Amino acid sequence: MSIELQDISLIYNKGTTLERVVLDKVSMTITQGKFAALIGNNGAGKSTLAKVIAGEVIVNEGKVIIGNQDCTNIRDFDRAKFISRVFQDPGKGTARNLTVLENLIFASRRDLKRTLVLFLKKDPRAFFKKKLQELNAGLEDKLDEPVFMLSGGQRQILSLLMAVLRPSKILLLDEHTAALDPEAAKLVMRFTHHLLRNHNMTTIMITHDMSELDYCDEVYAITNCKIKKMHKNF
Repeated sequence: MSIELQDISLIYNKGTTLERVVLDKVSMTITQGKFAALIGNNGAGKSTLAKVIAGEVIVNEGKVIIGNQDCTNIRDFDRAKFISRVFQDPGKGTARNLTVLENLIFASRRDLKRTLVLFLKKDPRAFFKKKLQELNAGLEDKLDEPVFMLSGGQRQILSLLMAVLRPSKILLLDEHTAALDPEAAKLVMRFTHHLLRNHNMTTIMITHDMSELDYCDEVYAITNCKIKKMHKNF
């Protein structure tokens, strides 16, 4: 699915003495399957823009078009059918007290009745073990391990795999490597690139790490409430 923002504006406390413009007539188009990075200073509005796309925040003006659908006033719980998100906190995208296998089962049955009973009758263990072996992240032998016992990098890799298992067309990555040490961050970015290349999801990644831009097709910068497409060799 493509993402198109048409002159969107977001103003907090509009018409009051506390009025604050966060996004000012922002327009951008990410075509199907592109991997775009979003950069900018802290507080520039990067995460807010991701929330606008996800439907967590509704804009004051403009349109949010996803695919061929006007989603401007559609809330996040309805957009979740086609949008997946991975957050900075490695624990936010997983259920920490469930096992790796249980998390994967829930993710794969996102739009179906969330129960383990029927799915376990089909024994998905072999399927998910093969998927994890392909990633070579050391998770294939941890299917029965509670997620809270994984490293931060492993949890983010699991979150990414869960995101692409869902019937989503769009992936939003909100500084998904920022809480990791440098080596784990590099590992997660390699897996991010590998998974997106194979699943053709339209992706927007918020990042402060300029080295991660090498993985992206396009780079956009937010400054002074505006957005600008950048050259990758800037």
